[in-house]
Amino acid sequence: MGMLSVAILAALAGPTRADLQTFDFSFTNVGGNVPGTVTGDIELSFSGDGTGSATSVTITGYPTGLNLVLLSPPIQIQDWDVLYNSFTVSDGIISYAQYYSIDNSIRAQFTLNVASENRLLVNGFEVADSQGLQGIVFTSVPVPEPSTLIIAGMAGACGLTYVVANKRRAARNTTNAE
Repeated sequence: MGMLSVAILAALAGPTRADLQTFDFSFTNVGGNVPGTVTGDIELSFSGDGTGSATSVTITGYPTGLNLVLLSPPIQIQDWDVLYNSFTVSDGIISYAQYYSIDNSIRAQFTLNVASENRLLVNGFEVADSQGLQGIVFTSVPVPEPSTLIIAGMAGACGLTYVVANKRRAARNTTNAE
């Protein structure tokens, strides 16, 4: 009974994300025709230092002047045609990035550090800079620890199981004594 309770609570807790790491990013227009900043997040397929691809690239904000009539944040860029997808993390910081994705149905491109350009281009409107990796601000997003509620629930389920087992044991001992 106790093991069943623990198994159910563990299943409700969802998958662990220890094998992934997430970074927020932003870049600001320097050479495009739309002033403002593009923001988003990148989920990498590895944890710690190393090189690998992003499993998720999401744009969470962009200037209203981009005229993204068909799209509203969050925009799942990894669903577009991905041509380049490589990131390197050193000492917890993204030290290399090269990501390029296009969506021909809406005439859109998204670039991080390809030919030293960072760009979100849609139908001729763009936020862009030619500063490459130096033009991108990356911020590491910590992996959330298990919820206190889940831990408390597991402790409560174990405690309840212990109480029920003790009552049953006491009832059995009373019946056997008679």
